Amino acid sequence: MATFDGIARDGSDVRIRTAVSVRIPIDPGAELPSVARYAAVGRRLPDFEDDYLGFDGGCYFPAWYACQRSLGGEYHTGNAGAALYLASAAGILPSEDALQQKPHHRITGRQIRGQDVLQPAERIEECSWLVDLPSLRPSIEEVRAAAARLILRQGEGARGRTFVRTPLPVWTQPRYETESRPVLRLPTTDDLHGTVTAFGHDRLEEALAFARLPSVRGRRDLAPPSGRIEVEPGWAAEDDLVWIARVVGAHWIRDLDPVVPRLSAAGVAAWHLGANANGVVAAEGRKGAEAVLSGLLRLRDEVEGDPALAAFRFVANKSRELADRLVHIEGMVTPSALPPRPHPR
Repeated sequence: MATFDGIARDGSDVRIRTAVSVRIPIDPGAELPSVARYAAVGRRLPDFEDDYLGFDGGCYFPAWYACQRSLGGEYHTGNAGAALYLASAAGILPSEDALQQKPHHRITGRQIRGQDVLQPAERIEECSWLVDLPSLRPSIEEVRAAAARLILRQGEGARGRTFVRTPLPVWTQPRYETESRPVLRLPTTDDLHGTVTAFGHDRLEEALAFARLPSVRGRRDLAPPSGRIEVEPGWAAEDDLVWIARVVGAHWIRDLDPVVPRLSAAGVAAWHLGANANGVVAAEGRKGAEAVLSGLLRLRDEVEGDPALAAFRFVANKSRELADRLVHIEGMVTPSALPPRPHPR
């Protein structure tokens, strides 16, 4: 199911959640190439090993494994919605929750009111008595096009398998394990801690160095990394700092919205950059991501150094591991460590 904005027959705005049919790519003869071989090892779920397929410039992994690992075992073969949810969590498609909560109608731009939101319907045709169905067509086609890029079917009949588009695995640092070690996992933005501790599959040395940091390791013993992956040439890992900057901008930096008027001019600029992280990263890539994350370091300094902002030190506390990573692993410099600028004469 997906969320659509349309126009009622009386001209008013409506928002409805319903199901539409989607044509997805099919590989009946299992001819698509394998671009990576991923083996996962975990304590809560069974170990497994399988191939990523390459199609249309993206990587696709078996949906049963992918959703089970990321959604705590709630996926079953008939739950295509879970596969779409995973793709949302992997940052490929805007999350359905975000679409449902958008404050403005996507066609008219008017503010959505409570009475504009209809009860969910099983089929789009059930809404025809109230909604002008042609008004829904643009958003329906948008969802269909997005879904067609996210789901892939290989084989036919009962032996066929469903694949979901998802980035290659990343090395993360599980918070609640008894040992400090990198674990190779499928990425998802649902776990903020897992996101900000994530390193691309080709950055194991950096992930091991991160596991040794005192703020990460604590009193735990170090342990060897868990999981392995073999990637074919030409399939690079996504830039982990770009991924992190998007998530930090959408969550942690927005925690400071109430205190923006109390920030310094440099702090306001850092907040503004982070609040617009998606656009900054889209326009400038890695350079933009580094600017967003450098801004986070500045904001942490301001929050920790200003008694008037004491109520917001939770932002500095929950971003401590990320700050240590940026400084000690990525080589960034905190604003407080920079030499003072010379005064003009």
